[in-house]
Amino acid sequence: MCPRRSLRSAVLAITLLGALLLPGTGRAICRNCPQYDAIITPALSYKTVVGTLLAAGDCKVFRMPVTGGRSYRATFCEGGGSAAFDTALEVKGTSCLVIGSNADACAGGRSQVDFSASMAGVAYIKVSGQGAGGRFVMAYRDIGVAQAACTVCPSFDFGVLTPTATWQQHQAVLSFGSCRIYKFALRPAQCYTFSLCQGGGGAEFNTLLETFYNTCNLGPVNDDRCEGGGSEVSMVSNSGQYFYVRISGIDGGNGNYVLAYRINAESPCNGSACFDGIDNDGDTLNDCNDPDCLFADGSPCGEGQEG
Repeated sequence: MCPRRSLRSAVLAITLLGALLLPGTGRAICRNCPQYDAIITPALSYKTVVGTLLAAGDCKVFRMPVTGGRSYRATFCEGGGSAAFDTALEVKGTSCLVIGSNADACAGGRSQVDFSASMAGVAYIKVSGQGAGGRFVMAYRDIGVAQAACTVCPSFDFGVLTPTATWQQHQAVLSFGSCRIYKFALRPAQCYTFSLCQGGGGAEFNTLLETFYNTCNLGPVNDDRCEGGGSEVSMVSNSGQYFYVRISGIDGGNGNYVLAYRINAESPCNGSACFDGIDNDGDTLNDCNDPDCLFADGSPCGEGQEG
């Protein structure tokens, strides 16, 4: 009888070991806040932590110290983060209330979440899978001072800036649910372009670009002027005035962006400059060879043409 018991014990041990080593097998283990699996400490540059989800319903919880007034990011989309399965991220604060979550921020069902801390404490970052699990590498970092929910005209975050005939750029980071407002000083009877598409402008997320005149009345608005959800607005200043440009993300989109801006002589504000045979803005490109003419009103080029 003893040898048989020993044999049964050995088989059971091998079965349990297989469940621990093979993702998708075994009993799910998912700790409830404030319990956690490991402690991680953020920095201004990305750090990574490796883990494995062994079964459907399994999760890993990481406890991270946070500083009041700072924002943080956990991601499988950048910074060395990766996962071979459809992930979900949930963040809870010191009191175990949810302060952020995401399921599908980038290709392959991978997740990325930004969150802010209102006071010093800890955050609990839970990694789970939408179905079968596997090995993952979670990247995380401190992404800077937390932003207010959204600035409102005539308040502004950056400025006063003065566009010239040469592209200028300003780089910043947008946190989840926030916006950034720029204040520009304009000259009369000039065409201005504000772009997340060209001139060095761009964004990591689907953008919305809104503008406001000196009185804070709404001006031109654009979403998806160019590939990747980038936005661009051109306008004519009727008089010397201040002008406000607000950048936000569609559906809470967030991340790094660069706003490019300039006075535009190859005018998207006036399509006649796009078929005069002249390089009006000195960039060695004229008429339809100049991307500035692509969206010009009344232009024979691309999307600006009538009909």
